[in-house]
Amino acid sequence: MWYVIQVPTGKEELTKDLCIDRIDSVHYNEIFILKYAKKIKRNGRWKEVMKTLFPGYIFVDTDDILSVKQNLIGVKAMTIVLGSDGEPVPVSGEERSFLQSLIDGDYVVRMSTGFIIGDEIALISGPLRNTKGVIKRVDRHKRQAVIDVELFGGATRATVGLEVIKKITGEEFDKLREEWENDGMEYADVKVLSGVFKGMTGKLITPEDEFAAAEELEIELVIFGAPSKVCVKRDSILIRDNGIRLKCGM
Repeated sequence: MWYVIQVPTGKEELTKDLCIDRIDSVHYNEIFILKYAKKIKRNGRWKEVMKTLFPGYIFVDTDDILSVKQNLIGVKAMTIVLGSDGEPVPVSGEERSFLQSLIDGDYVVRMSTGFIIGDEIALISGPLRNTKGVIKRVDRHKRQAVIDVELFGGATRATVGLEVIKKITGEEFDKLREEWENDGMEYADVKVLSGVFKGMTGKLITPEDEFAAAEELEIELVIFGAPSKVCVKRDSILIRDNGIRLKCGM
């Protein structure tokens, strides 16, 4: 189970290392920090950096939280296991599942990409793509978004990386959609059947050896004049196979 430990803000890495040094590893599976990737501009160039997703908190995966809590006494830093009435309370299964849907194997929420169409955000790749209603604010200039995460017994605000490729009005997008839906598959590998980019045609770029097992496929579309990689569900596109149109889900 996952538990949350409150630590000094800005000293998450140092405190994590102190905990690992002081707590016998037989009492836990892993002690980790949730992070997110974002881009910052340095010397005129955009560079990806890692930031703490929940400043002031680290996580421990353990089935023996009482032993972990007892060992925290020897850590020379503030460490408080979150709970109720003095008793540690684990992250709920639903909260943990949502967080795991966002992070990779290194506990990092990677960058998402998308477009702003009218008042809506159309995400084409990244961990936010399959979430609904969690984005509360977008800062295009800082390439980040503020999201709501259910944690600590309520909605918690967190910042994640989000690159908005282009902003377009709803009217402009409707005109583009009409053009896309008139396109055929004569020179394309795939055609999008549903979603924001319905009617567009492009290329399948998921490697052949990964195609059969992949739940989602990666395709390349020319969106607003620029090639863009988009992740799609198998049953949301038509794919050309030896000149025959086939539904990917079949």
